[in-house]
Amino acid sequence: MEIPEEKTKQDKLITKINFQYNQRAKIEPVFRMAENRFDLATDSDKPQVKAFYVQMSVLLYNLYTIVDTVPSPKAGVDIDTTQNELLEVVHNLALNGPTIPDALTYHRDPVMPLECSADALREIVRLVLAIRKDGECRIDIDEEKIRLRACSEDKVAYLDYSLPTDTAIRSTDGVTGSYWAELEGLDYFIRAGATEEVSVSFPPETPKSKIAMRSAGLTYRFPVLAEQLAHRVYNRLSTGECCECSLPNRVFDRDIKVADLIGPEVQVQFDPVTQFVEFAAEGKKSQDAFSYSHAVRQPESVGNSVETLTIPVARLRDITPRVPSAMPVTLRIGTRHLTYQTEGPVEGGNLTVYSAKRYDEVG
Repeated sequence: MEIPEEKTKQDKLITKINFQYNQRAKIEPVFRMAENRFDLATDSDKPQVKAFYVQMSVLLYNLYTIVDTVPSPKAGVDIDTTQNELLEVVHNLALNGPTIPDALTYHRDPVMPLECSADALREIVRLVLAIRKDGECRIDIDEEKIRLRACSEDKVAYLDYSLPTDTAIRSTDGVTGSYWAELEGLDYFIRAGATEEVSVSFPPETPKSKIAMRSAGLTYRFPVLAEQLAHRVYNRLSTGECCECSLPNRVFDRDIKVADLIGPEVQVQFDPVTQFVEFAAEGKKSQDAFSYSHAVRQPESVGNSVETLTIPVARLRDITPRVPSAMPVTLRIGTRHLTYQTEGPVEGGNLTVYSAKRYDEVG
């Protein structure tokens, strides 16, 4: 049954909804069959199985989203015929291994899968949400790492976080690409029941691209953002001359928590002569105040001047608790920024947070 050119948008939407719900019962058993074949593969079959699994992902993605491709790129496509063709190919693929007719390759460019644990995904998403409420961030993926960068709405905090793709984040097909996305909805996806492994499929970089997350039978899709509509990020922020010291995360985390109870800011002062870093805060409406000094290690390359910087605690208070308490952190105190750098919260991760002393100073 071909779709008439005069078919209304509402009719197309109804057709799409009916297709997605009616075909689920056919698609999912075939997908389970495909997964079983993948799990039973021997080491000698791995190259073929890898191609098989990637092609299965492409075809299943096509089945769920095929109505989006009508009437372009191939005008006058028969939905019923096309979905039956795809189901037959998927069935044969699950039984016999990879083989895709050229006639079916026009539906979608191949998706690019990554895999990670639900716990790792949760930590990554909440780091970004701690900086920016809508979770808008830049995602860069190459063969070695995945990198996320985000700037707070008021330009007072900046996140730069990277993970190697051979640890918590695993690439199954040499994923590369750069995307802008809002991760706010991912927190709901995780809360809804994402467990153990999460498969992340990055689509081609087009205006209508969508990133897909799959876990425990749940699928969540969200669009990428146009680069011209996103906020600016930087490869590296210039901090100028600064003092540098190291201390356990539990010390810095505790001081941020106490400062947050008293007021919106914390003062950080490092004296290279005494080798102490001091944290202090004063209440603006109350008479409350606190201060705490801690002995630290100072790299030899740093000068001997005393540095003091006062910064907001609003973003840091949601980040420092996510890092293991015993993890060493490096603080760099400059004229404009406090730089907080450490590993974690996901194993192997490289976390850097810049906190400016005033709004609109990041950049």
